[in-house]
Amino acid sequence: MWRLFADRSFGPYFAGSLASNIGTWCHDIAAVVFVFQITGLSSMVALVSVAGFGVSIVLAPLGGQLADRFDRRVLLLVISSVMAVAASSLAIAVLLGARDVALLLAVTFVLGVGRALSTPTMQALLPALVPPADLAQASAFQSLTFNLARGIGPALGAGLVALGGPGLAFSANAVSFAAYAIVLAVIRPVGRARSSGQGGVLGGVRHVMHNPGLVGLLLLALVVGMATDPAITLGPSLAEHLGLGSENAGLLVTAFGMGSLLMAPFVGRMRRWLGPGWTCVTGLALVVVGFVGVAAAPVAGVALGVIVVSGMGYLAASSDVSTSLLELLDDGLRGRVMALWTMGFIGGRPIAALIDGSVSDRLGPQAAFLVMSGILALGAAAFALWLARSRDGLSPEAIRP
Repeated sequence: MWRLFADRSFGPYFAGSLASNIGTWCHDIAAVVFVFQITGLSSMVALVSVAGFGVSIVLAPLGGQLADRFDRRVLLLVISSVMAVAASSLAIAVLLGARDVALLLAVTFVLGVGRALSTPTMQALLPALVPPADLAQASAFQSLTFNLARGIGPALGAGLVALGGPGLAFSANAVSFAAYAIVLAVIRPVGRARSSGQGGVLGGVRHVMHNPGLVGLLLLALVVGMATDPAITLGPSLAEHLGLGSENAGLLVTAFGMGSLLMAPFVGRMRRWLGPGWTCVTGLALVVVGFVGVAAAPVAGVALGVIVVSGMGYLAASSDVSTSLLELLDDGLRGRVMALWTMGFIGGRPIAALIDGSVSDRLGPQAAFLVMSGILALGAAAFALWLARSRDGLSPEAIRP
């Protein structure tokens, strides 16, 4: 673990990615609190997730194709620089007094485009930053940047909103993108950052369709992606329901992220014990247990405590899916297939947001947590059944060229 952090390529990349993700959470929390306080509707809050993540369903394949044709480090540098400009524009507008939900959604959409194009590239670049033996742990730490940021970012974002309003939180997001761009400009991957892959998006789709294990992993990525939403979309309404006030919505997300932080050092070992696929199934089971606990929680302290369990399970599940895909793919296909992963993993969040917002407005946030836990349980059970019946499972021998 410490060897990875001390590495001259992976260490700075981890720090830059963490800074960028913390900034993104500052944006997300400031945005959802801002929209909820203006409209008072969870369904309107859900539009923030739709604007920021729905575009991934459409543009992620393009991002994957770009990742398989160009230098991945340079591509990330260009995209992050553009996102820094977009985030700066929003921050300046809000600091000057703009309180337009439509403007917020428009800039969030632009940031979502950058996320859709960069996420497959981030995943495909990872094997060039570490030796093959360290890939599983490096993948867990890359997932940790999202989840550690989930623990730090919401609290920081809420604090910045309280200190100087949403504009200050949006400014932090702009600075974080600039910091990530600087890191990308100075690191030098130890492996090949430019793929030799050729062909279009359909080449990746055809490869996946010939391999049931890859199909199963990508569908599982959709399920895991849905698990990221309830703590965000339902945060303001649940905080208000439990007497915390909607302005403390970030506490639920922070508790979820702290669970991921607790799990991070053990993911590699857990994966060796349980094996590929089964680690994800076990992780999703923990997410379900935590969500059911939130639905039954009588007070805020209990809800915050049990959602930590969900955060632990989420990190195990998400890390296992991405690591399994990276291990099973040739370098020339990584970008395009990880784009399909992005479509599921990131695209699952707006789908879940629409479900969560709709159920919460009608039946309350706790009912929405129960509905989502049922969906996650069905997905985990279906994949576990396939693993139990499959002869080769997720072994390299099961993957056709």
